[in-house]
Amino acid sequence: MNRYFVFLLALLPLTIFSQQPQESPQPTPAPTPTPGPPVVAAPSPQSVAVNLTAEDLGPFLDGLMNAELTWHNIAGGVVTVVKDGQILLCKGFGYADFARRQTVVPDRTLFRPGSITKLFTGIAVMQLVEAGKIDLDRDINDYLDFKIPATFIQPITMRNLLTHTGGFDQRLRDLFVSRREDLRPLRDYLIAEMPDRLFSPGGVPAYSNYGLALAGYIVERVSGVPYKEYVRYQIFRPLQMEHSTFDQPLPEDLLPDMSNGYKTASDPAGGFEFVQAVPAGALSTTGIDMGRFMAALLNQGALEGAQIISPDSLQKMEDRVLVLDPKLNAMGLVFTEGRPSGPRIIGHGGDTIYFHSDLILIPEQRVGFFVSLNTTGTNGRRIPEQIVQAFIGRYFPANSGENGPISSQSKDGDLVQGFYQVSTRSDSTILRFTSLAQQLNVTPDANGVLTIDLLKDSRGSATRWQEVAPLIYREINGERMIGFRHGPNEQISDLVPPWPVAVFQKVSLTQSRPFIFWLVVPAFGLVVITALLFPVAAIVRWRYKKPLFETNVGAKVLYFFTRLWCLIITAFAVTVYLFLTSVFGNLAQVSASQDRWLDTIHWLAWIGLGGGIVVMGIAAFYFLIGQYGTVVNRLHTLLLLAASGVLLWFGQTYHFMDSSLRF
Repeated sequence: MNRYFVFLLALLPLTIFSQQPQESPQPTPAPTPTPGPPVVAAPSPQSVAVNLTAEDLGPFLDGLMNAELTWHNIAGGVVTVVKDGQILLCKGFGYADFARRQTVVPDRTLFRPGSITKLFTGIAVMQLVEAGKIDLDRDINDYLDFKIPATFIQPITMRNLLTHTGGFDQRLRDLFVSRREDLRPLRDYLIAEMPDRLFSPGGVPAYSNYGLALAGYIVERVSGVPYKEYVRYQIFRPLQMEHSTFDQPLPEDLLPDMSNGYKTASDPAGGFEFVQAVPAGALSTTGIDMGRFMAALLNQGALEGAQIISPDSLQKMEDRVLVLDPKLNAMGLVFTEGRPSGPRIIGHGGDTIYFHSDLILIPEQRVGFFVSLNTTGTNGRRIPEQIVQAFIGRYFPANSGENGPISSQSKDGDLVQGFYQVSTRSDSTILRFTSLAQQLNVTPDANGVLTIDLLKDSRGSATRWQEVAPLIYREINGERMIGFRHGPNEQISDLVPPWPVAVFQKVSLTQSRPFIFWLVVPAFGLVVITALLFPVAAIVRWRYKKPLFETNVGAKVLYFFTRLWCLIITAFAVTVYLFLTSVFGNLAQVSASQDRWLDTIHWLAWIGLGGGIVVMGIAAFYFLIGQYGTVVNRLHTLLLLAASGVLLWFGQTYHFMDSSLRF
């Protein structure tokens, strides 16, 4: 899946390919650990480019890759660089099997490049557009044998799917599955896990694996050939990508060459990752095969006499199709822009659970760069991007003479400050409340320089942004750009991040993370502390013969039920925690295996959150009217009543009281 998507899951970007080897040297084992992390310098507008030659590139990548693998505890990786239609370098680093010290072989070792798969899906779609079988602006329901509900007046088009503007809510369930037997036909998956519609088509970008999986199914429907077979015959074979496949598990002849995947190199190897949304991220391939793919894209869609896409169709994919702001990165059809000019960079990134990859193309220089790592490591989801940035900074730094700071930054800083929630989110399922953790906090200093907490630099620190044009900001000591846009009421509506596959929408104070935190956490805290102290208080009163209510049976019963309610809410909180641990701890098992957790959460929510307001209301009224218990006890009951109201609102707003098992 895409790095941006995985970044959202982790609290969730984009790149490349290559050709026939000029050089395929033996992989270099990881060296002895260095005393500190490698410093990946961000490309600066004042940087001076070094000529891209094999003689310079080899030593540069050796030093960079070996340092990155060692410091971040990564088992192995592969890098492919294409220049002028030829593979300039394709080299393996480290190990495909760390325990056996089996090295990465660039023309044989298979990696899983995740969402880079989407580029193949986009090309397959454009091939059928060329054949007159798909219209990019026609309602996709015309191509399907099931219906996407008409939530909005505007229909979803193929152009919407390829630019992530279909408006789909986010879903995690069955994106990966843990066993071959759990894989379903693509059609069955798309129907069973169909998300709700969050936005009107064509308006708000919201990265969607479902949308690209849907595009792949339309390729099946229109061509009459299963997606993986279509790509095999229309892309892999013409380009002689002989070690690339969508088969899950792998064919017998490729199975011995599959790299292991790791959390860290020192951990046991993980199993083969089964991706249910095949057209969105199920590719297995080698560095050499990706080189051939990149070479074709950099040669107007042709390689060695094989034309997989016309120059006109390829140009349509690479053009700036979705432009959120003329000064910022845009989207093509599947391609995402990494730099709009000087020179322009496009590409895509991809992540599975273990593998993390980036691909970039620099069309005007006819250069491509692909990197894939087989380990998450200590910071593996960011390392491919950092490696790409180091390559760009050395050989293709941004042109000098870009806009400098402007004088209005302090005023604009006050205007844009606040919290922003990402458009790629799940508003209609139990995962809605996880979007709170993904909110960006934009904070200006006295000079208008912004700090944005979740947008990190290469060292993992919060980045700082300097205004260079009205509402346009550049990363200090970097070249990434962000912008802010006005809504219909002339207030700031959203933040456009460096990656154009989503936006961050400004939220009101009552929807912000701090407000929800300080409202809900004290309520939960009071209830949990009460539940934990209940048996302690009972033992103390028994020991010293000090019953809270001497003879009133009604008061005793109500007191018991208030404490039972606290225990139920505590069990509810623990169950939610275990559910989230099972989801984010192993994305390969986000499936029906979580149903028992969801059923338990729903029942506890209905009994605890729904019944709590009734129990606490009766108890508070009874204790206050009858003056039962101490003043402290009556005050405590009132506070628990207030907490029950807060928690009931929380449970309803964030779908804990739904009956749906989809998420």
